[in-house]
Formats: sequence, structure tokens, C-alpha cells
Amino acid sequence: MTILHADGSSTGSPNENSLVVRLTLGSTRILLVGDAEAGGRKDPSSSASPASIEGILLACCTSDLAANILVVGHHGSKTSSRKAFLDAVSASVLIVSSGPNKYASVTLPDPEVIAELTAHGQVFRTDQDDAACAHNLAKVGPDNDGKPGGCDNIRVIISGANIQPSYWHGSEP
Repeated sequence: MTILHADGSSTGSPNENSLVVRLTLGSTRILLVGDAEAGGRKDPSSSASPASIEGILLACCTSDLAANILVVGHHGSKTSSRKAFLDAVSASVLIVSSGPNKYASVTLPDPEVIAELTAHGQVFRTDQDDAACAHNLAKVGPDNDGKPGGCDNIRVIISGANIQPSYWHGSEP
């Protein structure tokens, strides 16, 4: 496990304190970016703000970002997943944990981000690919707290060259 970003300072948003971790499992690399952002809600073709987590990582450690699997930042919001960042990661499997509930006034993931992700590889989405999430209007599992979000439990099974995300709810292992 390599920690690429950790910042415990006081910020205006907890997203600015997102931990970014790259797991290396044999020849497979998985990049977990949490709620790391690239700046305000902008089109993925926009540049990341230099002060954002994506901007900082692009400036310092582009070669460390390369991964086979990316768990997409900030639930597929236009606040993250800029094209330059996705190009640096170069993942062929992209996983978006989102839905079905709105985050403030938006429903994530944003279509513009999904289009960009699809151009980079195979996209798996909890809001569409997780059958329990698609049929449950409330959040499921331990996060069923009435707050925005939900359907974000992901299990990735790696068997040789085969990578398959699956989903679980509640106390399942």
C-alpha cells in the first residue's frame, strides 16, 4: 500500500482531506481516491486546480498514479475525474460508487464524467450494476442513515487477468 495523499490540516471541506491510496497486489494496481476533488463542478476536459488533490498529484507523482483499477473520486461528480488525471491513471477498469439518493441538489454520477470514464475503459456503477441498489430508493447496509449517498459497498475479485467488481450489503463478508 502506498499513500499518495494525506492531509490532516483543517480545511473548509472534508473532501480536501481525502486519503489517496494505491494498492499493489502482484501485477495489479488499484487506486482509491475517496472524495478527492479536482476543483469546482466543471467539465472533465477542464484542468484540475493546482491546489486540488488531483492537481497536487498530477504535479508531484504522475508515475505513481498508474493503476489497472480506479475507484473513481467523489462518486463520479464533475468536481473530480479530470481527463488529465484519468490519462495519468490509465485504468482499464473504473468503478463508481454512487446513488441512488441525491447529493444536495445533484444526482451522481454526472453524465459528462461517465462519458469520459467510458472512453478510458470498462465502467462499473453501483447505481446501475448493483441490483439491490437499483431497486432500493433508500440507502442500504450500514450507511442507511437518511443522509445523501448510498450503495457504495464494492468488492473487487482479481483472478489472474480477470477483474470483476461485485457488490454486497449489510453484514455480508
